[in-house]
Amino acid sequence: MLQAKAEPGMSYTWRSILKGIELLKKGLIWRVGDGRNLEIWNDPWLPRDSCRRPITPRGMNLLRYVEELIDPTTGGWDVPLVRELFWEEDARLILALPVHEEQDNIPAWHFDSKGLFTVKSAYKVYRADITNRSIRGAPQSSSNGTAECEIFWKAIWNLKCPGKIKHFLWRFCHNSHALRMNLRGRGLRVEEKCVVCQRQAEDGAHLFFKCKFVKEMWRRLGMEEVPLELANMETPRQVVQKVMQLNESIKLHIFVLLRDWYLVAHEQHID
Repeated sequence: MLQAKAEPGMSYTWRSILKGIELLKKGLIWRVGDGRNLEIWNDPWLPRDSCRRPITPRGMNLLRYVEELIDPTTGGWDVPLVRELFWEEDARLILALPVHEEQDNIPAWHFDSKGLFTVKSAYKVYRADITNRSIRGAPQSSSNGTAECEIFWKAIWNLKCPGKIKHFLWRFCHNSHALRMNLRGRGLRVEEKCVVCQRQAEDGAHLFFKCKFVKEMWRRLGMEEVPLELANMETPRQVVQKVMQLNESIKLHIFVLLRDWYLVAHEQHID
């Protein structure tokens, strides 16, 4: 599964799974048991934040599996062999690892002390990767953009509202809700017309601000001017940024309204 690669014509679901696999690989580490079938040069098994494979060049070395580095007599590392084959940094990490001859090698999450995968830590890895790529290859201004992005999301997570509202806003900003135009963009054969009015193509701007039924809802709540302004924003994130500038009670009221309207409109497709 971890070796799966993208193929032409691959579905949106599989492309999303592959993205998740790539992130998983960034934090995967093998805890050494008996060392069998654990490849010295290809598998991540050395506990460090950067490369978890040996940085020592393999050269003409014929050793392949970690079990070949273990002394069969003592059940521990073959210290002279390890020191001979590896650079000092690699050797130090290897010799500090416990060996468990009676156990299988176990996959773990490197960024948790107990080796347990969590979405929170995975998100930190994702954000750190974006920052590192920005620093390595993007103009200086993009690092400022990264800082602004961090500030924006921190403000979202600090909102005094239920987590389900924050999750809705995260998906809203990434335009990942199951709107008809989004589904068609992912290759699904669905009708593109709005699920409510059945007249215009259903994208975010239409469903939340332009549909005649949602306009009536905004009007009855005394906020009929709000959708007129928000509908002109270029991206969903700009919509949220605009609302975040309002006072606390109004912006929370709008965020709850957007989520509830989405659930009502898509009551057969609640996600």
